[in-house]
Amino acid sequence: MPVDTKAVRERDVVDQLAAVLEHMAFPPVAGRIIGRLMICDPFEQSSADLADYVGASPGAISTSTRMLIKYGLVERVRIRADRKTYYKLRDGAWNDLFHSEWVRLQRFRQIADQALDLMKDASPQRRERMQNFRDLNLFFEEEYPVLLARWDEQKRSET
Repeated sequence: MPVDTKAVRERDVVDQLAAVLEHMAFPPVAGRIIGRLMICDPFEQSSADLADYVGASPGAISTSTRMLIKYGLVERVRIRADRKTYYKLRDGAWNDLFHSEWVRLQRFRQIADQALDLMKDASPQRRERMQNFRDLNLFFEEEYPVLLARWDEQKRSET
């Protein structure tokens, strides 16, 4: 039986994306679901389709899709005259995810500010780690919106 090299390469891409997402604390099944939904045709995949492709139990698919819906990456869709539940990557999901990173950067910087206030009488060596953490987050807190605005403008100009 000949090997479908395109399917092998596709699975490799899905696995690579899942590995990166796993480093971001996504469960492996969730990462593979995202990978599959990024490249599948048709865009909508049923729970059974995902379970078959990912090689996971229906329960694992259900748990992972609920988490991905909660994060705003995936949405549940219905297809007329079909009783199955389908999932697809939510339009704008990645854009929204990157925008929400800015909020996290702000929060990290705020926490570091609080910690530095508590550590004001500590030795410079003790404060240095927190100061570096704070400064790095402040830098990205200030620069990240500029990048996001450039991206948003680029996408608007393409339409």
